[in-house]
Amino acid sequence: MEDDSPTLKPRRIQNQNVVHRLERRRIFSGRAGTSLEIYEYQGCQAAEDLLLGQDGETLANGNDQRSLNIRGRLFERFFHYCTSLMWPPMEST
Repeated sequence: MEDDSPTLKPRRIQNQNVVHRLERRRIFSGRAGTSLEIYEYQGCQAAEDLLLGQDGETLANGNDQRSLNIRGRLFERFFHYCTSLMWPPMEST
């Protein structure tokens, strides 16, 4: 015998993990990136002068001003900005 009464359709319940929800909000909020920046790697020797006289372990774990300054400048030493491309490529009309 078939029942004609309406039934509830099962629905998918979103993940309730707070970390997962915050990460999804960070990723999907706002507009998508519109450009791609291209850098050239300069090699590990590019930061040699920054690291003279600095112990490896104290740099990784140190919170003194010199260690913070070095960590803040490493990216600009390792990578040289080349160009920026529009992404996705704009279609010509």
